[in-house]
Amino acid sequence: EPDVLNLPGISPAAQGLDEDVGYAGHAAQVDMVMGFDHFDGLVGRYEMDFSHSFSKFRGKDSDLFLPLHIQEDKASCKSSMHTREEKMERFGRLLDIMDRLRAECPWNAAQTIDTLRPMTLEETYELSDAVLKKADKEIEKELGDLLLHIVFYSKIAQEEGKYDIGDVLDRVCEKMVFRHPHVFSDKKAADATEVSENWEMLKTKEKGGNRRVLSGIPDSLPPILKAFSMQDKARGVGFDWEEKSQVWDKVREEMGELQVELDAMDAAAGSADKSVGAPSADSSEEFKAAYSRAVEELGDFMFATVNAARLYGLNPDTALSLACEKFRRRFTYLEEHTIRQGRDLHDMTLAEMDAIWDEGKAKGL
Repeated sequence: EPDVLNLPGISPAAQGLDEDVGYAGHAAQVDMVMGFDHFDGLVGRYEMDFSHSFSKFRGKDSDLFLPLHIQEDKASCKSSMHTREEKMERFGRLLDIMDRLRAECPWNAAQTIDTLRPMTLEETYELSDAVLKKADKEIEKELGDLLLHIVFYSKIAQEEGKYDIGDVLDRVCEKMVFRHPHVFSDKKAADATEVSENWEMLKTKEKGGNRRVLSGIPDSLPPILKAFSMQDKARGVGFDWEEKSQVWDKVREEMGELQVELDAMDAAAGSADKSVGAPSADSSEEFKAAYSRAVEELGDFMFATVNAARLYGLNPDTALSLACEKFRRRFTYLEEHTIRQGRDLHDMTLAEMDAIWDEGKAKGL
């Protein structure tokens, strides 16, 4: 194997590189470019074999230097993707593993769809976290965990003679074909909005499908996601604001009604200076009634705010998740800062805590 590639190309000086650095000094990043058998370089195209270790491409004496953007563009790409046959083989392996786990592992054999449910929820949230962090390796892992759960549920159903993974796959394939007539038939769709609107209408017509627009929304869905989904599905059949700016009148209306009931709570409790908390057995009927109305108005206000987010193309669940994570970072900074000083948060004034909070904020936390 040659120590360098002596191919016609572009000198390091032509790309603003230090001749002693070689391939921009990224000797450890060969995996980022392996598997790509050609690159559109600054001058022409070079067919290349990247089977050598990256140290062979130091290039001090070589005329070939690849454009830096290749490293950046391909940084998140793996060397090659699996063929259809390889994918099917791996899926078959997972089915074989599940068969053995149910037959030979006491813990796996003891699981039911009821015991799996909370674990499935946990895995779903772990995937959600990975997506929010844009952590590809974590997403890959969590997708595998969820796929395992799908196979697990299907295996249990197969043992009970109800259905198997083949039926699950048939069902989703039939659904996708039915709901995409613009792909699998002669029907045309002008844009993504029309596809979405047709989707909701088709769902009410398909065999075994949801007969009402909102009937497919799970009761256990987190409330913000539930509100967003309800509003989006209603939009799909034309029940929406004519102009998105119209939603702000509704938001302001609901905020005003909420403020009225919060003031009524304070008046009934005899305190406007601190949180009064939920009603107790000793609370007056006036306070209980005001509290109940305030809860309702808070829900209406939040529902209207979620609707505003939807109309402006924002996902409120994602936005709130990011806000929570930002609060966690800044509060953790505040807490760790006080610990290093040997102090206790309980003994600090709000002004002192705010100063450290702003310090963390200034650092980009």
